[in-house]
Amino acid sequence: LAEAIARCSEFQALGADMVYAEGLGSLDEMEALAKAVRVPTMLAQVERPGQALISAQEAAAAGFTLNLLGLTVLNVAMFAMKSALGELATGRHPASETRMPFAELYAETGFDEHYRWEDRFQSKM
Repeated sequence: LAEAIARCSEFQALGADMVYAEGLGSLDEMEALAKAVRVPTMLAQVERPGQALISAQEAAAAGFTLNLLGLTVLNVAMFAMKSALGELATGRHPASETRMPFAELYAETGFDEHYRWEDRFQSKM
């Protein structure tokens, strides 16, 4: 813990906007790190069997500004994709409640913006 705090303090002194220490073993250690620095702290949690994750509320109470759960998001996305591909492989179309409304899909993926951009150039041809 002392080494992690020293490294984060050094990054802070060098102008870091946020710091992160890997491998903190407990909520007490996380709180100690957050209290030891003046810049925001980031918690990056990796989902593993037997590993309890800290809630966003617990992370905030421990002094963390950002709580990353990238592997959890990837896990959920992969599960949804495998489920949809399984349905398609059997000749069925995934149920509508498992899909975004089409307008939302277009907005989220940038299709609306792309088509507006495309229209600008089509009108000049």
